[in-house]
Amino acid sequence: MNLKKILLASACILAVNAAFSQQFLEGFQLVSKGKPAYVTLMTGEKLEGHIKDVDWRKGLYESIVFVDNNGKESNLMAKDIQTLYAQPAGMEKLAKRMEFGSNVHKATSKDYNFDLLGQGMMILEQTDVLIKNKKQFNLLMQLLNPDFCSEIKVYRDPIVEETTKWGVAGITLAGGDIKTYYVKKGTAPAYRVEKSDYKKEFAKLFGDNAEMTRKYGEKPSWYDFAKHIDEYTKAKQ
Repeated sequence: MNLKKILLASACILAVNAAFSQQFLEGFQLVSKGKPAYVTLMTGEKLEGHIKDVDWRKGLYESIVFVDNNGKESNLMAKDIQTLYAQPAGMEKLAKRMEFGSNVHKATSKDYNFDLLGQGMMILEQTDVLIKNKKQFNLLMQLLNPDFCSEIKVYRDPIVEETTKWGVAGITLAGGDIKTYYVKKGTAPAYRVEKSDYKKEFAKLFGDNAEMTRKYGEKPSWYDFAKHIDEYTKAKQ
């Protein structure tokens, strides 16, 4: 068995082990060009086709060149896109697809296409974001918990900080320690939550749940953030 096959097998084992607990999807910055993609515009119009090119600014999508299934090419500004489903670039999508597919049946949100997500696609959606707790912007952000986001949504930080992670052939075998996310509770704007502030943020996000405060409030673990959101969401149902 060559190295690539060994690494693929290792990625599969890690994905299966992870499947037994609710967790965030892996964050990706790059999308695969030429692969099937699905766009819903702010007007409600739906497009199917593929992404030809992407324009970035400070880690954020500015615009995409989209070619529909009839060959029509459009330059779509990020502010005009409500949702975008696309394949992440690289072979990491294999582990991501396995990991998410195992949790589809547990989904508590009905607002997303879990068939596409189960195929390994990531979803980006338009949301209001508070930058540096001062200015509010509408941005296209990758949602990391589509299957348990009815109360609290977690988005990839476009300028994410994490410890070293390693992999070969694009497959991440050891996940980095993600230190920041953008978090949106209810209708409030998403704002940046940092690992170092999690005890304070736990009280802000989950303080209205007395049982969770009793169980975790003294020393909440950043590594259980997804578990906390899942538990909070189920308690609200």
